[in-house]
Amino acid sequence: MKKKYHVVLTKNEPEIIAFKKSLPYGHLSQTVELIMTESLKNQVAEIPMDFKIRPVIEDVHTKITLPEELVQKFSKKFGCKKGNFTSVIKIEVKKCIQKNLNFKPTSRLEAEFVKSAYNNVFIRVYKNCDGLPEGREKNKAIEKELIKSFYQMLSEIKPEAN
Repeated sequence: MKKKYHVVLTKNEPEIIAFKKSLPYGHLSQTVELIMTESLKNQVAEIPMDFKIRPVIEDVHTKITLPEELVQKFSKKFGCKKGNFTSVIKIEVKKCIQKNLNFKPTSRLEAEFVKSAYNNVFIRVYKNCDGLPEGREKNKAIEKELIKSFYQMLSEIKPEAN
């Protein structure tokens, strides 16, 4: 028998959100089931992955369907209590992502480039958000402009800096 679980992926979990989006529609439950099965054997699942982790503005709500027997074994092994079951699943998914996603080594950027990019970000935020009244809407608009500016900055990085 299978049961549905509601999982909230927060802005602080962009790697899981990117992972979810990289899977074909309807494969999240199967993949989480595989990850859980391997973690019961004290192993991390080997799953080919290729996606980019990007900043996230909003939480993502999703549902996964899991066999009750697997959930019981997993909960017993990891000491899951009501309310932290999905948190433990997310920890195991993060372990899987860290093992399987081939992170490219980061390179250093020139200080002048970074200073210029930050200056451009602040100019853009000021220009596009200055007239908005204080409050939640202005904060969201500023956050969106910061993220847009960040992506613009990334697109301007010289190929030899990647």
